[in-house]
Amino acid sequence: MSKITVRYHFEELTIPGFGTGMMLYGFADLITNGGEVETFDIEDIKLGDKWLDRPYNRRGGYTLSTCLFSQIVEVLFNDKSTHGRLAALEWADAVEKMKEAA
Repeated sequence: MSKITVRYHFEELTIPGFGTGMMLYGFADLITNGGEVETFDIEDIKLGDKWLDRPYNRRGGYTLSTCLFSQIVEVLFNDKSTHGRLAALEWADAVEKMKEAA
């Protein structure tokens, strides 16, 4: 299987603990998780015109940019969140299209 990329656009993404006090708009670039095409990883996230800095590990960072990156990743990997479910559905659609094309 080849590498898959999906640009997942989000609106009104909320961070747990902030509720509607912080609504984020932007997109995340989803990519193939290593050799596993069925799951995705997150390569980049952009809010407005600002690319967020990727933390060195998923436990968080030390700047607002790296902290936001980590928190958005947690939301997108959480299949119980609306955006987590939507990102997973978009990923599954891309995987299915790739399999059909092969």
